[in-house]
Amino acid sequence: MMQKEWTTCFPFLNQMPDDERRRFLQSAVPHQLYAGEVVVREHSKCVGVVFVLSGELKVYKVSESGREVALYSVFPGEAALLTVNCMVAQETPVADVSLAAMQESLIAIIPSSAFFYLYSVSPQLQQFIFSCMYKKFNAIIDLVEKMTFKNVSERLYEYIRENTGSGRIPLYTTHAQLAARLGTSREVVTRCLKKMQRAGFLQTERGKISLLEKPEP
Repeated sequence: MMQKEWTTCFPFLNQMPDDERRRFLQSAVPHQLYAGEVVVREHSKCVGVVFVLSGELKVYKVSESGREVALYSVFPGEAALLTVNCMVAQETPVADVSLAAMQESLIAIIPSSAFFYLYSVSPQLQQFIFSCMYKKFNAIIDLVEKMTFKNVSERLYEYIRENTGSGRIPLYTTHAQLAARLGTSREVVTRCLKKMQRAGFLQTERGKISLLEKPEP
């Protein structure tokens, strides 16, 4: 990628000294991902820090029974913090969660040695990482609150409303993907969607959900 594209996506690069910015860009190894491609598997060794330039990645955990729970997303202009965490854990330098592409995405991986050097000398990179940590910590807190205090139907309706612009655009997803987002089973999501459709909240087609005006109680 061109330097301008990098600095547009990651403005902190504009504040770095020329030699540090040049080393960052020269170290970045680009990767084009297809939807569903796994970047980091749980218990695998991390080889670098992932920076997202386009698309969306998800950080998720898989239980022993095979149920997947999406913890949070990583969007363009952000770094995947799990790849930072597993590198700094010297005793067990492996990932404790997984990372995969939600859609076609462009990422770049900064190898461990280059990242550690740049992080040690660049306050701009340090501030960027702290900012990412703050946002994802809040995302985890939000997830815990929703899973603790709201039932699946409430969380499902809220997710659909947020991702359809309150009904302005359709949501293209599957029941399995929704289940992973909400930390429940596909069967539960299917039952909730059928109930909402019967109540007139939404309309479903294969891989597509359209939110309708919520009826008055």
